[in-house]
Amino acid sequence: MKTLLLSSALLMTIVTCVSAQDLGSGAGGPLAYEWTGFYFGAQGGFARGDVDHVGLTSPATSRVAAQYDLDGYALGLHAGYNSQSGSWVHGIEGDAEFFNIDARSASLLVNGVVNNTIGAKTDFDWIGSLRARVGYAHDETLFYSTAGIAFANQRNGYYGAVTMDYSDKLIGWTAGAGIEHAFGERIRARLEYRYTDLGAAKGTLYSGIIPIYTEVNVELHTVRAGISIALQPAMNPFQ
Repeated sequence: MKTLLLSSALLMTIVTCVSAQDLGSGAGGPLAYEWTGFYFGAQGGFARGDVDHVGLTSPATSRVAAQYDLDGYALGLHAGYNSQSGSWVHGIEGDAEFFNIDARSASLLVNGVVNNTIGAKTDFDWIGSLRARVGYAHDETLFYSTAGIAFANQRNGYYGAVTMDYSDKLIGWTAGAGIEHAFGERIRARLEYRYTDLGAAKGTLYSGIIPIYTEVNVELHTVRAGISIALQPAMNPFQ
C-alpha cells in the first residue's frame, strides 16, 4: 500500500510540474498529439505479493496458518478508449493476463506449533481488470492514474504429507499509476505500477472425513511494461 501511495504522489508531482511549465510558457495553442481513440496492445511484467493463509477444522479442534511471499511474471493483452479534452485525458481500459506464480510455504503452524511435513500453496491461472484511466498529456507523453475492478482464478491448498487444493474465482479492486509515450502516430509504450487486492479466497478441503475451511488473502504489487497500437493515427497539427 505504501508503494501505491508513493507512486500516486510521484504522479501528481510530475503532473503539477508539467502543468506549471505549460502555464508559465503560455501554452494555449493546439496540442502536438491527440490521444482520443481506440487502442489495443500487449504487456508483461513482474508481480510480488503477500499471502495470508488460515484454515480451521470442523469441529474446531485445529487451526492451521501460514504467511508467505509470492512472485512471478505476467503476460497479457489490453484494449481501451481515450477521450481528450485540452491536456486532460480520460478513458476506460480492460486487460487479461496469464500469471506464472507458484507460491509455497516451507511449513505450517498447526495450533501454534511448526509442522515441517506440510506446507501451504497458492497460484493463479489468470487475472484481469476493467479500469478507468485519468491522465495529463504533455505532447506525446501521458501521465496517468488508473483504478477499477480486478478478477482472477486463484488456487490454494496444501502439499507434502497431505496434498489437496481448490480454486476460487475472485473479484476485488486494483489501482495504480503510469507513464505512456507515443512514438509516431500509432505506437505507444508504457510503464505502469498497480496494487491489487482480490479479497478472500474461501474453500473447503477434506483430510479424510474432516473438513478444513480455508481462507486465503493475497495482495499483489505488479510492475508492467507494454506496447499499444492506436487504431487511428493521431492528429498532429505541427506536422
